Amino acid sequence: MAMTRFTLDRNSPAQLTPAERQRLDVMSEEDREAGAESDAEDSPMTDDEWARGRTRWLARKAREAAGLSQAKFAEAFHLKVKTVQSWEAGRRVADEPARAYLEVIMREPTLVRAVLARQGDPA
Repeated sequence: MAMTRFTLDRNSPAQLTPAERQRLDVMSEEDREAGAESDAEDSPMTDDEWARGRTRWLARKAREAAGLSQAKFAEAFHLKVKTVQSWEAGRRVADEPARAYLEVIMREPTLVRAVLARQGDPA
């Protein structure tokens, strides 16, 4: 089977050719899965690989949004430096609450820092 190469363009998503569509239409779901799994270079990610990749991405994006080094990010958001390093290196997967925390930091780093700064203030 010939390999098809293309460059992704957000404004013009890749489309299957009529010949590719016809070939896929006659395949069973099992045949499609087997074909995908046999492609060693682009084999589907395992759940663990996906979780590690998602954690790496979230940790990096949250830290970039805050504009901080790993050490300063950990300090500012009450995390251990080793944890941040492990997340970004893909050695550890963040649990669900930690992923949610990273999402919030990524979207609103200034607000989270302000809330954390007020935690120590008496009400």
